[in-house]
Amino acid sequence: MRPKPAYKALDALVNGEWKTKGTVPAKNGKVEFRGFRGRYRLSWTGADGKTVSKTIEVK
Repeated sequence: MRPKPAYKALDALVNGEWKTKGTVPAKNGKVEFRGFRGRYRLSWTGADGKTVSKTIEVK
């Protein structure tokens, strides 16, 4: 039960090359970004210091 080379290649693509980890500054309470179609989970820290997450879908 060892990972096969295909698993390692796919893992590197999905969790390395294809995963987006970026920080975007908010302007007037709005954030803009460009992305591919798909589902994105956005997380931010509000003015009250609490972390908030929201999932959006780009069609």
